[in-house]
Amino acid sequence: MRRLLLLLILFCFAPNLTQAEGSLTEICPDITLQNRWEGFAGDGIILTTFDGYWMWTYDVKRNVRYALEGIPACGSNCHLSRDGMWITYLRVMRGDFIRTGYGKMRLDGSLRTLLVENVAEVEWWSDTALLVWDRNYAQAYLQSENGWRFETLDVRGITRVQPSGYWGLHIRAEGDVFYRSLLNLRTRNRPPEGQVRVEIGENIRYFNAGAWSSDGRRYAFIMPMMQADEHLSSEVFLFNPNDRSISQITQLTDEYGAIRINGLNPSELSWSPNNQKIAFWVLPLGDDSPEAPTQTAILHILDVITHDITRYCGYRAETHTPNPPKLRWSPDGVYIALGGNPPNDNRGALLMALHTETGVFHVLSAGLASTFGNTDVIAWGIKP
Repeated sequence: MRRLLLLLILFCFAPNLTQAEGSLTEICPDITLQNRWEGFAGDGIILTTFDGYWMWTYDVKRNVRYALEGIPACGSNCHLSRDGMWITYLRVMRGDFIRTGYGKMRLDGSLRTLLVENVAEVEWWSDTALLVWDRNYAQAYLQSENGWRFETLDVRGITRVQPSGYWGLHIRAEGDVFYRSLLNLRTRNRPPEGQVRVEIGENIRYFNAGAWSSDGRRYAFIMPMMQADEHLSSEVFLFNPNDRSISQITQLTDEYGAIRINGLNPSELSWSPNNQKIAFWVLPLGDDSPEAPTQTAILHILDVITHDITRYCGYRAETHTPNPPKLRWSPDGVYIALGGNPPNDNRGALLMALHTETGVFHVLSAGLASTFGNTDVIAWGIKP
C-alpha cells in the first residue's frame, strides 16, 4: 500500500507528467546467430578482457585482439568520451610506494596521459571538461584536462550528475525507505523549500536503473509500477531538465505482465551515440521474485522520439541476475556489442555484436573472461 500511494503521489504532483504509446516490432531472422563473415561491416575498437586481469583491445575491422598490459580491467569506472576517441582508466604508478590515479588513453592503448591522482572516479562532463569525484564521493569538482579546477559541487547523496549541466540524482533515506529525486545542484545551498527538486519515486533494488544521455538533455530511468496483484513491474520514463517534465515512454507491462528491466546495477541503460535510442534487457517475471527469475532476458531497443520498441529474439540471456550483459553501441549506432554464452555452444563466453537492423548476432571472438561477476564489454569506440 505504501508503494502504491507513493506512485499515486508521483503521478499527481510531478510537473508535466505525460504518457505515450508506440509500436512493438519483433525481429527474428532465419539465422539468428552466426560466426563473423567477410561482409561484416563493423569498425572501431571494442574494449573488454580475455584474461580477467588486463584490459584488452579488439580491433573490429582487422579481427585482432591484444592485451593492454598495465591497464587493469574495469567495471563501471571507465568512461568513453563523447566523441568515442578516448577512455578514462585506472592508472597504477609504482615508485617508492604505489599510487593510483586516473588517466585517459586512445582505445588502442596509445597516448596514455595522467589526468588526476588520489580520487574515486573521473568522468567526462563535457567535450573539454572532467567531473572528478573525491575519494569519499562527498564532493566533486569540474576540471579542464590541463588541471584547471573551475567549480566545486556538493554531491553528498548524489550518484550521477548531468553531462554539461547541474542536475544530479539524489538518494535520501526516510526511516528504512530510500527515495530518488533529481536535484539542481546549484540550488543545494538554499533552504530545503528553495531547492529545485523533482521526485521520481522510491529507490527499489532491480527497479531503479537510470542514465543520462551523453548530451545531458534527457535522463531515462526505470519506475517501479505496482500491479493490481501487488507485484511490481517496470516502465521507462524520461525527465527533461529544461522544463522539468516527466513522460512515461513504454507500456511493456501491457505486453508481458510484470517485468524487470535490466538488473541490480543502477546505471545500466545504454544510450545510442546520437541519443535517440536506448537498449536494455526485459525479463518477464510472472509470479517470480525479481531476485530469482526463471525466464530468460530479451534485448529491446526503444526510440525515445517515436516511442517505438524493437524486440530481438536471436539471443536470450540466461545469465541475468544480478545483472544481464552490458550493452555497448558501435560508434555508428548500427551494432550493439555484448558478451554471452549461447546454449549448446562449447567455446566459452563469446564476444558478439547484434546488427540492430537485421537482428543477426555476429560472433566476433571467443573466450571472454569474467570481471566483477560478468563477461562484459567495457566500451566500443573509434580507432585512432
